Formats: sequence, structure tokens, C-alpha cells
Amino acid sequence: MILDHLCDDKKTIRACSLVSKAWRGRSQYLLFRTKTLTLTGWDSWKKARRFLNNVALHSQKVLLTEELHIRGTSTDACIEHQTLYYILKHMPKLCVLRLTGLTLLPIQTAETKGIHFYDALPTLTKLRVLYLHEVQCHVAQHDR
Repeated sequence: MILDHLCDDKKTIRACSLVSKAWRGRSQYLLFRTKTLTLTGWDSWKKARRFLNNVALHSQKVLLTEELHIRGTSTDACIEHQTLYYILKHMPKLCVLRLTGLTLLPIQTAETKGIHFYDALPTLTKLRVLYLHEVQCHVAQHDR
């Protein structure tokens, strides 16, 4: 299909998704198949939570996601275990998960106590690649 040759041109694929119903499904697949979340700075966990809210709002489109790349671009880029856990729980068709340059932090609330991102991994039955590069994983004292 013509759309497959445009896979790197997201703007054109978005336009193609509006052309006809016949093109919509393939366009959406190409748009949502790979998602990248870039985190920068000490408050990057807020951006990760906004990403999670979008995942929850657009759950049908997120089901198309096969690759998730979360990368930190500064030494203080961080995401909470629980936020990453819930993001992964919404992406059952995930085949590739890449985490680079991040610090994973615990948060202490009654309902999320003891949840870590790796608790979601057994539910990702299609996961074939788990790539962790320069990832620091912190856990709460009571979890050790």
C-alpha cells in the first residue's frame, strides 16, 4: 500500500487518515504503532503522567502501539514506577520496550504502594525486546 512508503512522514499520514474510511485504519496503525516519550528535567514525571492520561483517553488507538520508547535527555530525567506500570498495562500488544537515560522512582500512596513497572511485564505476552540503557531503578525502603 502507498501509505507504507510514507511511514516516516507523520504529517502526511495524518492527512491521509482523513481521505477516506479505507485509508483510515492503515493510517492510524502507522501513526500509533511506535510511540516515543522524551523526558527532560527533574519534573519530567509530570510529562509522563500527562502521557498516561492521554493513553487512558485514547485507549483504542493505544491498542495499536507495538513499540514504546521512553528516553531521558538529561541526568535528572525520571518517571515513577507506578506511572510506567499503568502505561504498560494499557499497551497489551507491545512488542518492543526501550528505556534509556532514566531514573525510575517510587511514590508512596496507599493504592500504589509496592507497584513497580516490571510487575506489568508478564501481561505483555507479545513483548520480544526489552532494552534498558542507563536506567537507574529506585525502590521504596519497605519494598526491599
